[in-house]
Amino acid sequence: GDPLLLARVDSNESTLEMAQGRQAESLPIQQRAARQFERFGLIDEFVISLANQISAHLALLQPAPALAASDQGWSYLGRVQDRDVRNLFRYQRAGALQENGRLGESRILLDEMIREADASRDWPQRAIAQVSLAGLDLRLGETATALLLARQALPHLPGPEFDRSRAAGWRIATQALQVLGRLPEAAEEVRAFRAWAATTGDPMVRLDAVLAEAGQAAAEGRSGEARSLYAQAMDLARQRGAANTT
Repeated sequence: GDPLLLARVDSNESTLEMAQGRQAESLPIQQRAARQFERFGLIDEFVISLANQISAHLALLQPAPALAASDQGWSYLGRVQDRDVRNLFRYQRAGALQENGRLGESRILLDEMIREADASRDWPQRAIAQVSLAGLDLRLGETATALLLARQALPHLPGPEFDRSRAAGWRIATQALQVLGRLPEAAEEVRAFRAWAATTGDPMVRLDAVLAEAGQAAAEGRSGEARSLYAQAMDLARQRGAANTT
């Protein structure tokens, strides 16, 4: 009969669902928990819940609801006590802004996170923000800057909890090298990326590695191999999508 304790159980259950790839199932649980956290004035917990909702909506390719959750939490950010919670929310909001075409606002937010990071304690958050900013720069044609940011971030994402961010950064680095025409260097990176990805057992990491291989094959003119690898990547993505809805 303790509604606050139930909300905390809901929040933990939702986090577990997300970790297992069931974002669709996690959303109503997280939304229920968020309402209780807001009701009891637990702002940090409320904002964490909204950050998780943003992440789930983005994984489900729902940019508008992701932005709505982001806007809901933005007005509360000044009342958040924990700096890690602030960074988590700002990172997720930057992703929502990007997926809704508000690239300039996303860049400002990521730049702020990188600039304000404390090198002695915030290195993972800084590196994750650098990966996201590198992806944005690659989309905008700032290829050399994207490569620099991705390479700066990768050494600071060593543990298994950062595998997906590391994979995203590594794929951005290989794409940048391919666009810049540095194909032998890109090929070495792709080989190292593929070997590391095989050790993680994470299907999302494997998907990024296959996409890097496909991009390399295309850049080297091996069109048949590239098509085969892209088809493999599509199969992996479909399997992941099916897992998210079962």
